[in-house]
Amino acid sequence: MRSAWPQALLRRKIRFEVSETEFLWLEKRARDAGMNISNYVRAGRGLPKRETRRRPTLEELRQQAEDARKKLQEMGENPELYFPANDHWITDYRRRR
Repeated sequence: MRSAWPQALLRRKIRFEVSETEFLWLEKRARDAGMNISNYVRAGRGLPKRETRRRPTLEELRQQAEDARKKLQEMGENPELYFPANDHWITDYRRRR
């Protein structure tokens, strides 16, 4: 039986349009900061950088889950509604390495 992945950790893309000049501006600012555009925008909104070339380690995933729980609480949401009732998803993630 496959366990459910926490809804709070699902990745969603946010897309927005910029002009060529705005793109070049963002690209330069990101490069100057040593980041890609995605992480530059994330950092500007107070979100942690994400490594997109590899799977998160188990420790990084646990930290992301803890951060998600805190953010949900700060927003007045019940974190338990966004996570499975058990932690079997962590075991499944470990097996898929």
